[in-house]
Amino acid sequence: MPLNKAISNGLKLAIFNSCDGLGLARELAELHIPQVIVMREPIADAVAHKFLKDFLSAFSGGQTLYAAVREARERLQGLEGKYLCATWQPVICQNPAESLTNWQDWYAPLEDNSAANKFKQPKRQSLIARKQFQTVLWVSLAIAALVMGVRQLGILQTWELQAFDWSLGLRSREEPDSRILIVKVTEEDVQKQKLKEMRSLSDAALAQLLAKLRQYQPKVIGLDIYRNFPVKSNQENLLTYLQDRRFIAVCEVERAKDENPGEDYYPGIGSPPEIPKNRLGFSDFLFDSHRVIRRQLLFMDINPKSACATNVSFSFQVARTYLAAKGIQPQRTEQGNWQLGNVVFGQLEPNTGGYRQLDALGYQILLNYRTADPVAKQVTLYEILSGSLDAELPNLVKDRIVLIGTTAKSFKDYFPTPYSTDSESRELPGVAIHAHMVSQILSAVLDDRPLLWWLPLWGENLWVWGWSLVGGVLGWQWRSLLQLGLATAAALGILSGLCFVLLLKGGWLPLVPAAIALAIATLVTHKATQPERKS
Repeated sequence: MPLNKAISNGLKLAIFNSCDGLGLARELAELHIPQVIVMREPIADAVAHKFLKDFLSAFSGGQTLYAAVREARERLQGLEGKYLCATWQPVICQNPAESLTNWQDWYAPLEDNSAANKFKQPKRQSLIARKQFQTVLWVSLAIAALVMGVRQLGILQTWELQAFDWSLGLRSREEPDSRILIVKVTEEDVQKQKLKEMRSLSDAALAQLLAKLRQYQPKVIGLDIYRNFPVKSNQENLLTYLQDRRFIAVCEVERAKDENPGEDYYPGIGSPPEIPKNRLGFSDFLFDSHRVIRRQLLFMDINPKSACATNVSFSFQVARTYLAAKGIQPQRTEQGNWQLGNVVFGQLEPNTGGYRQLDALGYQILLNYRTADPVAKQVTLYEILSGSLDAELPNLVKDRIVLIGTTAKSFKDYFPTPYSTDSESRELPGVAIHAHMVSQILSAVLDDRPLLWWLPLWGENLWVWGWSLVGGVLGWQWRSLLQLGLATAAALGILSGLCFVLLLKGGWLPLVPAAIALAIATLVTHKATQPERKS
């Protein structure tokens, strides 16, 4: 009979929609069919068709025989209103002498070792693998596009900046920059001067300080203290010192209402009348959220009538004066970037690194802080004026940059940095931040210390998609959730380590978007390509 012939040819499963399904199953028991699915009672064709369709879909999708039947029965619930007890009808009759049948078993080569069977299985497996890999490719691409779209809206910026700060904090310590000396005007120094006005440094103290410094031949003296008033007539020596070509002064640029909330207009702070424009630099900083300083402003357009009539920053003016003594002059490249020596200072764009829709007005660069604490040798005003450092001053001052600024807390010239970690004790005074900025320029030009760089937008998209694809492959290949979790953790560790190593070389790569894309792609592709398991 045809059924016996089918059994001899390897029949694994028979499905019957007979009126007396259980009786038929008992009659067929002697034929030893491995598994039989029958109906307890007569059923409508609509129920039989839906059951068969849902069963084959689940069974061929990789579920076990029992799980596939159960799922197909559950999907018959929608027909219960019209066909009562439809979900109760299908039942499995299992031959106890046979092992459970799986869909994959039907693709296994037969034991007759025929040439046809030797080639059918690899071909089928290859087709399945190719289809699954195509799924991985498309899923990873869609997830990468979604993550980068969310990133473009600025939703990930806070996390990216926090990850950037955390990575900077892991770098090993550097030595202080020996080319720079910071003269601090402390709270004690302010009190000893017995100033009547709200100033940190009197004319007499400044004259005395400059007199001592000049005799040891510093390359540059930068005064990070505002002086928007002329020298008094009885301070002729101070006037001479201020007119020295090595002396650089600061001013503060005017700001409009939208830059200074609460005020219609802020006029800024002017410069000493005795200082020409080529020895003047603005002291303005660029702030991110929570006033953290991560960027350095080299140039910006200003109002020609402003009290601060310079478009060059204090840090660049100091560094340029120092490098000019070594024969290095700034120049513009064909692309419009500024260059000192062999180093080109890449200008920030609205979408740079983790920044999205950044206000990139002016000429901005990323600030690669020196991992030294402090950034340079520091002495107090009193230590110099009292003569206690006279023996050391020649070595501290000669051929160096001397930056003079206040560190007194009462003048509120402290700012958070990536190293502050929300602690006011780690905030730096303005003069120290200027020292970091000067050190960055000098170290890049003279020491080959890397400036911070970033990938173009297409490179970032490719980077994130690459890690999304890594997650997709992991989710496709690892069936065990435990093994998948371990593999994903290892991949995230490799991603973090690679981003940190590249940061040591100056590269700021998208860590957070890549990590998110990797994790999501792992979960989605695991669900999409692996058999569903039900208890």
